[in-house]
Amino acid sequence: MMKCNLKIIRMSAIPVIALKRVYEVSSPWEGFSEKYRKELHETNLGKDFLKRHRDQEKITLVYAAKDQEHCHPVILKQYLESL
Repeated sequence: MMKCNLKIIRMSAIPVIALKRVYEVSSPWEGFSEKYRKELHETNLGKDFLKRHRDQEKITLVYAAKDQEHCHPVILKQYLESL
């Protein structure tokens, strides 16, 4: 039997509900993504997250989305890679 060392880490970096609803109702993707990037920079969630897990060789983002090009995890991944 194969053993797997799996560590689940929950990162609360989803866009605030109000921002998400704005996109769902009326805003184009560019407007939403710009606001979400600003939110990530202002909260420093990514920096704190990477600092806590700097010993991890690999971090996997798991999510479900109908549109895999226009969803907040894409922005989150880009943001984390830029740090």
